[in-house]
Amino acid sequence: PRELGHIVFGAPLRSAPQCLTLHVEVVGGALHCRNQWSLWIYPRPRFNPSAALLYDPIGGLDAEWCTYATAVSAAELLEHPMSPVVIATVIDEAVRRRLQGGGRVLLLQTGTAPLPSLRAPFWREAIKLFAPHALWQRFPHASFVDLQFFGLASDVAFDTDRLAASLPGLVSWTPILRRLDARQFTMTDYLFSAEVASGSGGAPGVRTGRLLACALRLQGGAGAQPTGLQCNVAGQYLLGELLQLLQSEDI
Repeated sequence: PRELGHIVFGAPLRSAPQCLTLHVEVVGGALHCRNQWSLWIYPRPRFNPSAALLYDPIGGLDAEWCTYATAVSAAELLEHPMSPVVIATVIDEAVRRRLQGGGRVLLLQTGTAPLPSLRAPFWREAIKLFAPHALWQRFPHASFVDLQFFGLASDVAFDTDRLAASLPGLVSWTPILRRLDARQFTMTDYLFSAEVASGSGGAPGVRTGRLLACALRLQGGAGAQPTGLQCNVAGQYLLGELLQLLQSEDI
């Protein structure tokens, strides 16, 4: 195999994601080859750093994330009003109190903690299942996981069968993107939403906390994936939609 050349073009401006098809044909003597690839383009999302808080006490996210949310300490998170969405890399006492107070949290998990998870290949020996959810109206796809998810692929999946023991106050959870192991036929999850009881024990009229847990690599960085949120176009767009989803009532 060898490189034939580069194709560079300006993607058209669109108000919603769109799938384009690149057709290539090579003709030379007795050689006549053709192929095609699907290319997804996304509108550039707009982020307001003051509309979300970034809580990363383990230092798992690069400094570029501060352009998407306002970094806070544990003390600042506890004192801050419940209205902004929180992007967190841990579930500690500050995050639990946030959820119990009716707050909304996007958990980004790249390892086997804080929620129970398993190491599992994304592309090999696995079938990805899109559960019915409002997110997929915001992030259209081809009904199966293809190269659109190349920069998002992760080797971590949530072991949601053990979720209740690790998330006190869990009322219910809803799968969004699932992984069916094609060898063992076990089910794990890359994305799910959960409802957490308030400190009042779910009293009528008291808003419950909402959690969106994501094991996909929004920032890429694994193998040949784009490195960093600025370069990972699909990850950047998905982050924007997850934050908007948390701010809505569709979760």
